[in-house]
Amino acid sequence: MSRELFIDDDWCFCCGKNNPHGLKMEFEKENNEVVSKIVLDKKFQGYKDIVHGGIVCTLLDEVSAQVVYKKGIKCVTAKITVKLKKPVYTNKQIILRARLIKESSSYFICEADLFQDKILKAQSQAMLVRV
Repeated sequence: MSRELFIDDDWCFCCGKNNPHGLKMEFEKENNEVVSKIVLDKKFQGYKDIVHGGIVCTLLDEVSAQVVYKKGIKCVTAKITVKLKKPVYTNKQIILRARLIKESSSYFICEADLFQDKILKAQSQAMLVRV
């Protein structure tokens, strides 16, 4: 893949500050994890007051990628497996935590958890590749 395809213009749906329709997620490093806190309104729901499962997957994907970005490495997700355990509700704080569990010269494996009210609601494992 050409590196020219991977230019950050700050319009990422998840973390881009310029995207008026984006989530504008923010990330902090805490020990060996990257953490993000967000509240999603009804425009991200599937069923009434429940965050759409695809959005839950997107949140887990982004926090996993941020683990690698915080190392100063550009990457893309090659594979992600998500376990949706319990409904994630709109208009309530969501806490995401991700950590690196394996690294090689060409790929990274990250695990991520999504909590709401201190309850584990979703988990993922992602393989990210360098670009």
